Parts: sequence; structure tokens; C-alpha cells
Amino acid sequence: MKKCIFVIMALLLVTAFISAADPCEGYWKSIDDDTGEATAFWHIYVRGGQLFGEIVKITDKPDDTIAEKVDSSYPDFPISGDLSKRTVLNTPWIYNMNRRSAGDWRGGYIIDPNDGRRYRSDVKFHPADGRRYHVDTLEVKGRVLFFSRSQYWERSSLEEIEAFEN
Repeated sequence: MKKCIFVIMALLLVTAFISAADPCEGYWKSIDDDTGEATAFWHIYVRGGQLFGEIVKITDKPDDTIAEKVDSSYPDFPISGDLSKRTVLNTPWIYNMNRRSAGDWRGGYIIDPNDGRRYRSDVKFHPADGRRYHVDTLEVKGRVLFFSRSQYWERSSLEEIEAFEN
């Protein structure tokens, strides 16, 4: 009987560990490097073992804005159809990221819906530590060849997104 209880407890712990949410998952706001103001709110999620991100609110444009400057398609994009006819909202502009470790994703892509440029991307979670990171921060890095640039996004919430007014 004790062995049975032990096995059940071990299975429950393993299941909880495997199904635990990655710290990158959730809502985030992208921040303009120059002004420090929010530019968009994102929903980051894991599906099929890969990380994806969709814009759920744009701060300076209407919600029905069409991503007309993007190409009609991109290699390995996770949805079909002409992307230049889709709305900026609810389209996975971050896609096919592979988990390296908890909070560290590599090898996917990010598309800037403002100009259609596609970048190799890495996403890394940095917990608030009171020193370098005062709030939970998501480092989103875009790369072209040997050049890269990081943006630092702050954790957000549905309540903050709903309260935001353009």
C-alpha cells in the first residue's frame, strides 16, 4: 500500500512539473526604447511545445488595423492565408520558438507588423531581482546575420490591457 501511494505521489509531482507554465507565458507590454511608453500588449503562449506571441492591443492604432506592410506569406508561418490582409491583432508574429530551458526560447522568428521584416529571435525571461530588473522582464532579441538587438518587455495583465485607452 505504501508503495502504491508513493508511486501515485511521484506521478502527480512529475505531472505537475511537466505541465507547469513557462515563466515567459502570459501578457507582456512592449516598451519603446526612446520614450519608455508601451507600444503594444502581447499574449505569449506555448502550443505544441513551441512558443508563440500575438499582439492583443496596439497603443497607437485602432484594433482593426490591417498588417498591410507584411508579405503575403513567410516560410514556416503557423497559419495559412494572405498575411497582408490579416489584422495586426491576434496573429502569431512570434512563432516556432524552441525551448532551451525554462524561460529561455530560441530558434524561432518575430515579424514586425509595421514594416514586414522577419528576424530570427530569442526570448528570455528575467525575474524581478530589485537590481537590474525591477519588474519581471522579457528580453526579446531579433537577429539578422551577425547583428542583433534586444527589446525589454514588462509583464502585464488582462486588467491593464482592458484599462488601456488609445
